Amino acid sequence: MKKLAVAGNPIAYSKSPEIFKVLCAAYFKDAVFVRISAESPEEIMSVVSKYGITAFNVTSPFKEKMSLFLHDTDHIAKDTGSLNLVMNKNGKFYGFNTDVYGVQHSLMFNNIDVRERKCLVIGAGGAARSAVFALKDLRAEVNICNKTDEKADKISSELGCGFIPYKDLKASFSDTFLIISAVPEVSADIKDELKNLIFFEAGYRNPQFKTFCRKYIDGTEWLIHQAIRNFELIFDIKQEFKTVKEEFKKIKEKVNLAFIGPTCTGKTAIGKFVAARFGMKFIDTDAEIENRKGMKITEIFKEYGEKYFREIESEVIAGSILCGSSVVSIGAGAVESETNRNLIKDNCFTILIDSDTDVILSRLKDSDINDRPMLDKRRLRENLEELFERRKDCYFATADLVICIGSGSVEEEAENIIRELNAR
Repeated sequence: MKKLAVAGNPIAYSKSPEIFKVLCAAYFKDAVFVRISAESPEEIMSVVSKYGITAFNVTSPFKEKMSLFLHDTDHIAKDTGSLNLVMNKNGKFYGFNTDVYGVQHSLMFNNIDVRERKCLVIGAGGAARSAVFALKDLRAEVNICNKTDEKADKISSELGCGFIPYKDLKASFSDTFLIISAVPEVSADIKDELKNLIFFEAGYRNPQFKTFCRKYIDGTEWLIHQAIRNFELIFDIKQEFKTVKEEFKKIKEKVNLAFIGPTCTGKTAIGKFVAARFGMKFIDTDAEIENRKGMKITEIFKEYGEKYFREIESEVIAGSILCGSSVVSIGAGAVESETNRNLIKDNCFTILIDSDTDVILSRLKDSDINDRPMLDKRRLRENLEELFERRKDCYFATADLVICIGSGSVEEEAENIIRELNAR
């Protein structure tokens, strides 16, 4: 099984996993694709190493910084100063820029010829750099503009395109053929100036100008085209854009949230906080089992054995998920069951709370250890690490989002997750 990911901050909104699910199903490829919410490139590489990830996409704000942590990059990544794909080749990580491909093939698919036409890129991040490079490569006359003039001016000098001060943005529209917006949002007061323009957004969450321009290109086209190129590089297989786009439209949102991960990573405390914020029902599967049997989990293990406990656990998970619109905290070992994994994955947006062993040890109290029959107090560190190694592939296969927690409070960690969920 190939382990694939997309990393950024925020990242829960990303549709890349769904696109790859379509592509992998079409070619019977065994792969799992998750989102990684990270604070830094170092944290991304730590998660990649910990779970043995084969390849991963990179998005904002890491497209320009990621190359510092890689063995090498392709020539387009070097020329643009931006990359969006990293692949592990024989233990060394290499970066690629397929955003340029995504821009160019989106324009080709829409029969848009930019040769010798004035084009404007709004933004100054990695996506903007790729858009400038793509347009110049298609022989367009390219200008760049950004709220921070210094950033746009820097890209202008580095990539050899024109620079327009932000105060002159609207005035530049009069002789512009195409605009590529590579920022989350543009001031709405430009909408009346767009009626004769083609407007192409890198993003796909907020199509604010769709009805105001002559032609609008949705950011999902860029997303799908670059994903197809990524898929080709990872699996050495060709695919058609139209087929992927049609299948992509059929994907439905999941209504439940689930928290998975090792013991004492805060699944229950964070889950309660998140459920309260979103007005959803909260269910802790371990607590539900204890309520149903009128016994502590340690007592169930002692009297009936682990096999019996796992059977009850599966029943409780199924009931919790199928009741709908719930936040479910799932016991650390439940993902070892393929039935549980499939049920959770199919019905919940599933968040894997990842944590270092040292953080878990700092949180464990004697009562926690006594209440968890899988823990061995005499060799706790080794026990925790062995359990994680046994279960990590199961965690990864079940997750939609991996988020790392440290020594912050429950409220701080929950707010980070809520921010991701709001972005979604």
